[in-house]
Amino acid sequence: MARYPHPIPFGWFQVCWPDDVPEGGAYRTRNLGTTLTVRRTDGALGVTDADGRSWPTLVRNGLVMMWWHPRRAEPSYDVPHLPEFDDHPDFSTPIRRHHPRIRALWQELGETAVDVAHVQAHLIEFGLGMDESGEVATGVGRGRAPEVVDSSWEGPHGWMRLAQPFPTPQGPVPGHVDTDSYGPGLSITWFTGLLDTGLLGCNIPIDEETTEIRFTYVVRTAGEREVSDSLAQAFVGEIDRLAVDDLEIWEHKAYLTRPALTVGDGPIMAFRRWAEQFYVEPPAASARRSA
Repeated sequence: MARYPHPIPFGWFQVCWPDDVPEGGAYRTRNLGTTLTVRRTDGALGVTDADGRSWPTLVRNGLVMMWWHPRRAEPSYDVPHLPEFDDHPDFSTPIRRHHPRIRALWQELGETAVDVAHVQAHLIEFGLGMDESGEVATGVGRGRAPEVVDSSWEGPHGWMRLAQPFPTPQGPVPGHVDTDSYGPGLSITWFTGLLDTGLLGCNIPIDEETTEIRFTYVVRTAGEREVSDSLAQAFVGEIDRLAVDDLEIWEHKAYLTRPALTVGDGPIMAFRRWAEQFYVEPPAASARRSA
């Protein structure tokens, strides 16, 4: 019995980073139920599948993105340009993290953005990481849940705006956690108020039940670039640690079509309705269903 009731979604997905592909060579990976090959020819990058079919490809925000649709429909939305990820003078050198195989549906990973209780738990852990006494974490994290300032899950671009103080040893600092999702394969989350940090989270399904994730971070610089990059590595390390801690939860979590939710859980069902637009049965499945 399938763990999830969904096929592989369509959309723009990150296949790799540009420097993963050698000049005149190729980068191969198993995603979207097939073997993908990224080749660099005369400086240009292109993606083909196991059948030799070419897919729309673009390099943007330091990522190699491909458009995939089970019926080979043309792209129905665009990937935004984010200048902070293109060697911006006010931001650190991009920091990368790669998790090649997670036994979970992309949708489960994406729901983190709208799971207010989950965000609150992360802030508690973040505070504990900065202050071993736990006093800041308890006062800020448990005492006040994140406030949903705005949320919209219509069309291919959905977003969530949260207001939440960040715990520090000197006391809480007003902050925001703002997430914009562009289809199932790309989201940008900005943590602002403490040390402004951007996180590009890119999911690409391996098959219907497993996902590959790439994270690209940038942090606003404060003074010399070398010092800022060192500070960015430390800050990103803590954020990434919290994300890695979620992996075990995602891999063992049961998917419930109608979960028991409370008011404080956030717009999870709105996110799920948004996600439904990216599921299309492949032609073979449709033929079997009508037979």
